[in-house]
Amino acid sequence: MHFTKLTPCCFYVILFHNKDKEETTMIDRRETLEDLIRLKDKNIIKVVTGIRRCGKSTVFALFQEYIKNSGVKEDQILNVNLEDGDFRNIRTSKELYEYIDDR
Repeated sequence: MHFTKLTPCCFYVILFHNKDKEETTMIDRRETLEDLIRLKDKNIIKVVTGIRRCGKSTVFALFQEYIKNSGVKEDQILNVNLEDGDFRNIRTSKELYEYIDDR
């Protein structure tokens, strides 16, 4: 997984599912979450990339929880998952910008 400016960084959570034991293990990696927290007031775009199911959405959910606990109101947070059917009409950067600007 990479974090902002494509600097290599560990991700916060990896889930491993053991089919034999029907258990899921969560490995704690705080570095990415700590980077998001440290950079939250910087006027830069934060990008977290990685393979499918490596924990990117979990990192952002944890970050959203952190900023809510820090006093940010829920209506100040906009979460857009372009794989979600609710956003299937957004196909261009202009449409995404307009969606965000309308909020």
